[in-house]
Amino acid sequence: MHPAFWELFRLKVASALPFLEGSEMTIFTKAQRRMAHEQALASTRIEGHQPCPEFLADCQDVVDGAMTRDQARAASLARAQAKDQAMGHRVSAADAA
Repeated sequence: MHPAFWELFRLKVASALPFLEGSEMTIFTKAQRRMAHEQALASTRIEGHQPCPEFLADCQDVVDGAMTRDQARAASLARAQAKDQAMGHRVSAADAA
C-alpha cells in the first residue's frame, strides 16, 4: 500500500471518531476501533481503493489491538517498497533483454 494512502486512511479514521489528535487507538474499545476502521475503509473504497488481503489483515490486527497503527503503516510501507523493488528488477531485466 502506498504510504500516501496511510495518511489518507489516518485522516479518515481520525474523522470517524471524535478523539484528540495524537491519542492512541488503544484508549478506545475494540468495537469503536472496528467502527472507525470500517468507516475509513468504506470511504476509501468509494474513492476506488481495493485493499489487498495483507492490508485487511493488518487492519484486523489493529482492531484486535495486536498491532499499532504505526506498525501497520510500517508493514504496508515495507510491502510497497518490496513491490516497487521487484517491479524495478523486472523492468531492468526486460531492458537488458
